[in-house]
Amino acid sequence: MRFALCTSIYEAGRPFLADWIEAAITAAERHEVCAHLAIDDFVDAEGACGLLINAMSVTFVKAPEKSTTATVRETMINGAANGNADAIVFCDMDDRLRPNALTNHSEALNGVDFSYGDLQPIDAAGSLIGDTFFSNIVIPNRTQKSCQIADRNWLGFSNTAVIRDKLPSSVFTIPATVIAVDWWFYTQLLQNGLTGSRTNAVVAEYRVHADNQLGPYASTDIQEIKRRSEIVRCHYQALAPDPTACKMITNLENLISELETNPDAVKACIRQIQMQPMLWHEDICFLAAQSSEENNHSKK
Repeated sequence: MRFALCTSIYEAGRPFLADWIEAAITAAERHEVCAHLAIDDFVDAEGACGLLINAMSVTFVKAPEKSTTATVRETMINGAANGNADAIVFCDMDDRLRPNALTNHSEALNGVDFSYGDLQPIDAAGSLIGDTFFSNIVIPNRTQKSCQIADRNWLGFSNTAVIRDKLPSSVFTIPATVIAVDWWFYTQLLQNGLTGSRTNAVVAEYRVHADNQLGPYASTDIQEIKRRSEIVRCHYQALAPDPTACKMITNLENLISELETNPDAVKACIRQIQMQPMLWHEDICFLAAQSSEENNHSKK
């Protein structure tokens, strides 16, 4: 199987690039691998990626000036889709692939369209911290319906791979307002009938720092909850008029209103979920559902 490693590189992530490259080269051993990199305002990408260029074929595609998150990801996805690899393997530049990542993805991709694996959190310096992302959380071995990731997500751009020629045309143009592009991307795949399978092992290490958080490491102060609520609302607005999306938009609008007018009422719920194992966006969706339930109860 021919693999294309796919990521976007940006100036703020420069301190982590050498680590990403070293891990990518190690993971590529004994495999046929190339790399597709979307460039977002990154100076001298070819010079910074010299070791990667020496190890494999690397394609650079520059994102438009003043790109949004959606535009950069669109550039990244289209660049890899236009290549000739059998499978696209995603890994964000501040994370790093495990040595056996491609072998694990290859095994999981047998008979399905995409694969997904567990993540091991690391700190900014690269040291392991805490349990893996999927620890103490029920994650299915097969993902085949969009409703499975309607109110939480385990399919990111560091722990997944997809068969290139199975990509539906709907993923090549990303709504400009979408920020959680990975969640939107895999929702599109599932809505188009694609099926995913879980790998048997951790496939990447997820670097926890100020701009990259998950699960129990995600900030739960009111301003951060507001910010992440807007990200989730943008996700559902891009999926409307899907009935589930419309219901979630209503829930989120109730939550956002409550955060603005009566934040103390939400703090008890925030404390309740703060240290529970959570997937991406799961805490926000839970808070939104709770807010709507309380709102409906108060009207009776």
